[in-house]
Amino acid sequence: MEREVQGGPGALAEYRPGAHACRCLLQGSQTVKDCLTLIFSWHFILPAKPPVTASTQTDENLHHGIANIYFTSLEAVCDDASAIFNGGVINFSQGGFFEMNSVMQKLRLAAGSVAVILPALAGAAGPSADDMNSSNNPLSPTISLNLQDQYVGRYYGLGDEDGNSVLLRGTVPHKLFGLPQIVRFTMPVATTPNVAPDGSKTGLGDLNLFNLVLLKGMGMEWGIGPQLTIPTASRDQTGTGKWQAGLAGVAISPQKWGMIGGLVTWQHSFAGESNRPTQDNLTAQPFVIYNLPEGWYLRSTATWNFDLKRGNYYIPLGIGAGKVWKVGKETYNLFAEPQWTVGHEGVGVPKFQVFMGLNIQFPL
Repeated sequence: MEREVQGGPGALAEYRPGAHACRCLLQGSQTVKDCLTLIFSWHFILPAKPPVTASTQTDENLHHGIANIYFTSLEAVCDDASAIFNGGVINFSQGGFFEMNSVMQKLRLAAGSVAVILPALAGAAGPSADDMNSSNNPLSPTISLNLQDQYVGRYYGLGDEDGNSVLLRGTVPHKLFGLPQIVRFTMPVATTPNVAPDGSKTGLGDLNLFNLVLLKGMGMEWGIGPQLTIPTASRDQTGTGKWQAGLAGVAISPQKWGMIGGLVTWQHSFAGESNRPTQDNLTAQPFVIYNLPEGWYLRSTATWNFDLKRGNYYIPLGIGAGKVWKVGKETYNLFAEPQWTVGHEGVGVPKFQVFMGLNIQFPL
């Protein structure tokens, strides 16, 4: 069932890519899907709608098809909740989060939608090798919005229970002290596995931020800087309850055939709830991108996770595929990547997961 989004007085959603301004002022009462349609609609991606041709009609159909994938998963997040746009922040009513089974069914449907629509994108115009590498490069100095999902189908030691994290991620380039930099934020909405004593819980997770100084040398692109995790979780089960700080570093080697590189992060807790466990975590994300004709590519980008405090870890390997295409000046990147854990220690770490998403880059 679709819920309604209540908004104050105002005009329709308006997006101006050239001015880098985006706002959504909802008038009256609309469903969640209608609100998302305003944001993702063709009419608000381009400054002006071009004449309808066979090419533009194909792009428009593809665009709305992709948006429908995220209607499925995002409506799962909003289902049984009252989403109120208040000063640009979405608030969820108390007790409004949905049951685990409902979430998993909708996320499986979203995954299936990705598999169905990827072949349909074969007719989209093929981007250049530079466009493809830029769309997969975490160091690209562009404004980006990523709607991603990490579905865990099985955990070690938890039977058949599953879990999920919907990730809202964005990147903004800037300059500080004359140095080019990017800041990236990640806000998760996590659903925990249905295990005793708490059962399945869904809520906001902890907000992660890192800022990278961009450098070039030895034929590679580099990024290094601080990271900070803020305990924004709405439930104890979906966050750590700790402030954490550390470092992040990226090394990328773009090639005509694709890209190879890695992202390493480390952080340690320094404040927060005294009754919550100390955090000391390291992640390593090696990735390989192999470009194919017409905007298609193969990918392997699984993140290795190490709990340095307790000695737990898991090392997944993934193989997936994606498609890059352009609508006007914006670049879209749709992908899906199954990942299998090949080494682990500890109970409750993922055994099998699927990482999928839609990344959108906006021109500067």
